[in-house]
Amino acid sequence: MTLSGTTSSFTMTSSKGPCGVSDGVFACGKDITASSFAAATSGSSLLVTYTGSSAFSSTGVPSGTTVYTVYTGSSHAQDYTLSIVSA
Repeated sequence: MTLSGTTSSFTMTSSKGPCGVSDGVFACGKDITASSFAAATSGSSLLVTYTGSSAFSSTGVPSGTTVYTVYTGSSHAQDYTLSIVSA
């Protein structure tokens, strides 16, 4: 994952393409329009935020080849935060 910009406004690009949010769904891919994200500190962690919130969620826990759609906000069963760490 590559982040480009500043802590207050950056875009993310994965090996599959840009990452963005559309209709509350977070995704990355060649057909995705990049969204602007920001970073926020939480203790010793640096978290990805979208429109001021660091909450992301899905309807289940990914395992093996099982994947779930990731949504912004915490309105689904499994809550996530996305941490920024250096390679």
